[in-house]
Amino acid sequence: MFFSLYEGDHKGRLPFDTNGFGDALMMLVKSGAPGEEQERWSVVTGVGDDGSVFRAALASGAHIPEEKCSRIYVQGLSETNDSNIAILFDRYSTPGGDHFRRPWGPLIREVCLHDGSMQIVADANWPRFSSNQIELLVQNGIPRATAQHYYDLTKR
Repeated sequence: MFFSLYEGDHKGRLPFDTNGFGDALMMLVKSGAPGEEQERWSVVTGVGDDGSVFRAALASGAHIPEEKCSRIYVQGLSETNDSNIAILFDRYSTPGGDHFRRPWGPLIREVCLHDGSMQIVADANWPRFSSNQIELLVQNGIPRATAQHYYDLTKR
């Protein structure tokens, strides 16, 4: 939802920052009305992430390194790109994921697609999913090394 609002306010472009996707996510956090930051942190942060990195950067203006982000954001896309591209996904799988977290749950990642829908991907399916997504990104003009980088960040 926040991505489509951002896209609508920025001539069809999603957040992009040359310093990396952490700073691009901060652009998304700051794009709403004052006081909405906490709601936006909940979108850009994964399970167990209290948003402290974003809070500190919002107060100081500091850079947010990609390795400090609990979710991966794919930059460089616009409304013209394939709606099946995963634009935001959990760096690490968790039992039950973010919305259905429970200690006995299956290890999954939650994924936000470019069309605004959410998809749940089980760990067993992650290698195939990520491989397909890399190819989809390449078909949509993202350099292979960049596409690969996003999914390499999900390896512990």
